[in-house]
Amino acid sequence: MEQLPDHHLYLCTYNNVTAQMRPVYEQLWRRAEELPNVHNLGFLPKEKLYRLLKACGMLVYPTPGGIDPSFREVSCIAAMEAMAAGLPMITTGAGALAETTDGAGVIIEPDVDLFAGTIAE
Repeated sequence: MEQLPDHHLYLCTYNNVTAQMRPVYEQLWRRAEELPNVHNLGFLPKEKLYRLLKACGMLVYPTPGGIDPSFREVSCIAAMEAMAAGLPMITTGAGALAETTDGAGVIIEPDVDLFAGTIAE
């Protein structure tokens, strides 16, 4: 993997880890600890999250299709918050994400999980 020392990934999550998702999150958190430019910020209060969004260059929003293919976004608060901060995002068009982002980001193939296969690497 190529190192990009001037680039950082800030990982934030909702404070709602279900029993079904806990193993996925734990694996993600372990992998984040191994990488030098990844910062796991955990659960942020809205004020801190909004400051972070305004300071970042892009929101990368994974979709859960690789974990639960039946799940489809009906709306996306994270996308709305990113747009309010003027932050572009990259995601898939799963469910209503294409409608929610409405040109404010890059949409990858609609039914492909954005991070399929990458967490296990």
